[in-house]
Amino acid sequence: MMNHKEIDALLPAFVLGGLEPHERVEVHAHLAVCGACEKRLLGYRGVSTALLFSCEEREPRPELKAELMRRVRSRAQPSAPWWRAWTTSFGPWAGALAACAVLLWVWVGQRTPRAGAVAAKGEAPNLRLTLKSGRITQAGHVLQPGASLDWGSSMAATGGDAQIMVEKSAVLLLREGSQLGLSRDKGVFLADLPLGTLFSAVVPGTPFDVQAGSARVDAHGTLFLVRHIEDQKAYVCICRGSIGVHAPGFEREMTSSNDAQESGLNLDFSGAPTLAEDAKAAYYTDPEEDALKDALKDVMAASGSPSGGAGNKGGDKD
Repeated sequence: MMNHKEIDALLPAFVLGGLEPHERVEVHAHLAVCGACEKRLLGYRGVSTALLFSCEEREPRPELKAELMRRVRSRAQPSAPWWRAWTTSFGPWAGALAACAVLLWVWVGQRTPRAGAVAAKGEAPNLRLTLKSGRITQAGHVLQPGASLDWGSSMAATGGDAQIMVEKSAVLLLREGSQLGLSRDKGVFLADLPLGTLFSAVVPGTPFDVQAGSARVDAHGTLFLVRHIEDQKAYVCICRGSIGVHAPGFEREMTSSNDAQESGLNLDFSGAPTLAEDAKAAYYTDPEEDALKDALKDVMAASGSPSGGAGNKGGDKD
């Protein structure tokens, strides 16, 4: 488990998407409870954006990239990423300089982006994110029902289970004590779940994935649950519709056309290859599923999508 100083040193690389998956999970978890690091992260993002627009637009010389890559290769240390070598030698601020250097190269090679350009990875979708019930802590602030949530900040359910409305797209039920980060990755809504349980109802046709450690679950207009138990273990349950489960050495499609066919799957990443075990309890109750289905119907009605596909379920799953 990284300490505050180590997380602070990783923030520049986090902005650039240059961390390993396990490092990204630790940063997400730390940001959910540390307002100071959240502010520093916003500062790095501001610097990276401003840098792209700070210079006059020019065409780079053809030989520039070749020369730059030659110098990088001559100084590369194969035992560690380039940004970690900088932070080890010069401290956390060197990471910010490395971030600026990479962003400057992107600007020189691809020219200054214009307004209306395609959204970059991790950019927040143009949708409202609203807390409907429960309590969320985000960027060091406790938010009550009715509050708008920030796509760019990690969140934690700290006052009971929290229901989150993703306008025109999904309804999420985040268990108390769980942590969540929401972003967009190449046009797909990505829910990063470093800890806890997320019960999701997704409008058909909406690209929506949940990342839990080494596993990634993609939804296809469905009602499903993902529980990140610990670093190497997760649980997935499909209630309605279909999902794809992807993990190292493991691929599976799970489908449930009606409530009687719902099924769960335990994943253990500690072995090689990934193991699928018999499912345990589904970690949700009938009232919770009914409430999620009703909320999804409201979202679909507001967005003009055809209703249906939620279904009714019998039997407790607690």
